[in-house]
Amino acid sequence: MIDPAMVRPGRLDKLLYVDLPSPSERVEILRTLIRKVPLQGTTDEGKAQEREAVEVLVREKCDGYSGADIAALVREAGVTTLKRTLGVLDNMDGNRGSAGVFVGLPDFVKALDKVRPSVSVSQRRRYKNLQSKFAGLPVGAAATDESQ
Repeated sequence: MIDPAMVRPGRLDKLLYVDLPSPSERVEILRTLIRKVPLQGTTDEGKAQEREAVEVLVREKCDGYSGADIAALVREAGVTTLKRTLGVLDNMDGNRGSAGVFVGLPDFVKALDKVRPSVSVSQRRRYKNLQSKFAGLPVGAAATDESQ
């Protein structure tokens, strides 16, 4: 929400509505974020399968997540991995050289329990109505379009 004085000509005279990412856009955001994340898998094929499984999770379970929410999900999965790995290392008998830190689908599933979308359903509805208002459509049109 912006003060009307800020949208006068010469200031912020263009208003753009940027919706939350679609399922395919969420996957693209995820791909960018996990590019340097060490995923589980002993071979390149195994890592590719792990990446695909995480992509399916984000596509299907992260409706309403913003790019920042997906970034938080990736960070939380990393923290979950570190906690799990440190627990394993503490229980080892001094042979710490062979253990690696790899993020897997179970870590993302646990992270999903902690990271929630930052935009509620009611806020999304309000933003859709705002988009309709600025597009010159009837205010209830966005809600009608979503239900079809």
